[in-house]
Amino acid sequence: MEFTGATSAIRSVYSIGITILQIIAAQLDFDDDFSDLIEEADAEEIARRPDPRVPANGPDLETLKKLSAMAAASVQRFSKRIQVMPLLRQAREAASTLSTSEVPALKSEVERMAAELRRLRLAEEKAAELAAALTKRCELCFDEVSVEQVGSLMCPNEHLICSDCSPDMVRNFLERIGASDTMLDDHSSRGGLIPCVRHNPAFQPQCSRHYTDQSLARALPDEIFVGYRAAQDDVTENRIWHQHNQRFQEEVSRMQRQLEGEQATKREEAASTEFLRRQYPNAKMCPRCRCGPVINENCFDLQSHHNEASGRSRINNSCQQCGFFTRDWNQWLPWDGVLRRGYVDRG
Repeated sequence: MEFTGATSAIRSVYSIGITILQIIAAQLDFDDDFSDLIEEADAEEIARRPDPRVPANGPDLETLKKLSAMAAASVQRFSKRIQVMPLLRQAREAASTLSTSEVPALKSEVERMAAELRRLRLAEEKAAELAAALTKRCELCFDEVSVEQVGSLMCPNEHLICSDCSPDMVRNFLERIGASDTMLDDHSSRGGLIPCVRHNPAFQPQCSRHYTDQSLARALPDEIFVGYRAAQDDVTENRIWHQHNQRFQEEVSRMQRQLEGEQATKREEAASTEFLRRQYPNAKMCPRCRCGPVINENCFDLQSHHNEASGRSRINNSCQQCGFFTRDWNQWLPWDGVLRRGYVDRG
């Protein structure tokens, strides 16, 4: 009988019949044998299927036959099913056949069976909840599979790929990154990790997590996992090469800037030297360290004003680099046009 949610007297009779049948047979599940009992609606067959746990002092055979007849009449096809009032009369007749001593025993047994039915229903509901918690839909083929299925692959956000889909997914991913420089660059930026299948924009909402090496090792055949690790090694080598190449390019750029700076300094010195050579054609240089150019703006007797106070300082006519001194200006050599810097030992 298809359940529609609608209620009526005739449907209530059917439910009563099913309940009586479950109490007689002490069975909650609708297995093939139980479904055959309902389909055949045979009172004699139902009476031959009582609960074997019913004690010897339980309801007598006559009462069992009447209850079986009530159950059979209540589960008949719609057109042959007993009406509510006749069913109630049969219930009263069944009750009237019980002796005074049997009524408490039957009542106790009914209560026990009802409690057993409630326990079985609760266990069934918990089992269904547990099965639902351990079952997820594959993101690719949409089959419902157990999360404990051997070979299934799941990201940290619990997006699952079944064991049939996970090897092909990883194999196709590795082939694509080998054929596309763009995908290879993206793969390298992720450190060689494979993103969740829901990372694809076709899935909404998207997932930004990656599959761990442990989950891939559990899910993949050996040859595919070896290919995955080989791709990771390639990414590592590629990253190391890029790092070394970047450092090399930075060093080349630094040396180029240094060289350009030195060349600019040399050009400036050459320009300054040429200017001084033209501006001061009579310039001299130290005969000891060749520091120059040195320009004499006053007299040629260098001794006459040497160490003479001038404001807060004193006039010093010795070489500013090595300390050479002579009173005769003519003993200084003509400047050779080379700018010299640095300390020259007096010895």
